[in-house]
Amino acid sequence: MNLRKVAAAFETTQFETYDEALETWDFCPLFGKVMPVDRFLSNFNRPTKRRLLGISPDAEIPASNTIRVPSTGEIYFIGELRKDAQEGAAYDQIGVLHRSIATAVINRKSPVGPAEDPGWLVSAEVGKHYGDTELRATSEIEENRQEFEGDYFLMLPPHADLQRWDEFVFQGETYMVQSAYLDSGFKFARGVRRSDPRTDFVYHHRGPTSGYNTATGQVFDGLVNYNVTGFAFGDNVSDLNYAALKAGELKVVVEQDHIGVVPKTEDELTWNGQLYKVFRVSQDFQHNQYELHCTL
Repeated sequence: MNLRKVAAAFETTQFETYDEALETWDFCPLFGKVMPVDRFLSNFNRPTKRRLLGISPDAEIPASNTIRVPSTGEIYFIGELRKDAQEGAAYDQIGVLHRSIATAVINRKSPVGPAEDPGWLVSAEVGKHYGDTELRATSEIEENRQEFEGDYFLMLPPHADLQRWDEFVFQGETYMVQSAYLDSGFKFARGVRRSDPRTDFVYHHRGPTSGYNTATGQVFDGLVNYNVTGFAFGDNVSDLNYAALKAGELKVVVEQDHIGVVPKTEDELTWNGQLYKVFRVSQDFQHNQYELHCTL
């Protein structure tokens, strides 16, 4: 029995494929069938959106990994694929599908200047794909009471470029990516529904020209200004106690490759129009970030 002929007899739907560059749908030579994963009607969100794809083992998958069923208009992006074989020859190919109803835009803030002076981070769109979200949990915002934010699973086709700190904009909501990974052949991420907390500020680094001229009595601060982007913990009552807040202390965190110098004590920074002095500099254990402990 030719199992390929048997499988092909049921794989008769000609799919439309999505062109991400042109944002258009086109018919292509991809024929197959969409099947339920399980006949059981789940009461969970994700199983209601999952389907199976049956196609030829030689079928060419579109670069967008996104297809549409013409008869229903349902849109799916394709995850992991596996082939079924008999006597060493593949006769069919099964893929995991996830249903989507809208495109998601990925925005990323990156430095645009040289390594010695990267400048403020600039936001740019780095991808647009059909995607989906799923609520994972809710948590109370530490700085507020009875104010909550959602923790979400974010889902995209496997080729999507998704990184920590990216903004995932979907159906009018903005999610901040906390971590990204592959699951079932899809690009998954953990995200929280909030905007990027990082703020532009000016860092004043004390250079080699600082000092006192004994002949003229002039004092040179030698401060060189750098435009830097980071986030602060000064308004977070769980991080600093009330006495520290009243004393005007602030902790600013900045990625090491987002600042053009090595920070040191006696440097200064201007945050929200207020001048602070750096009295301690520390690093995270992976040496990816600087923590600048500042005071008025």
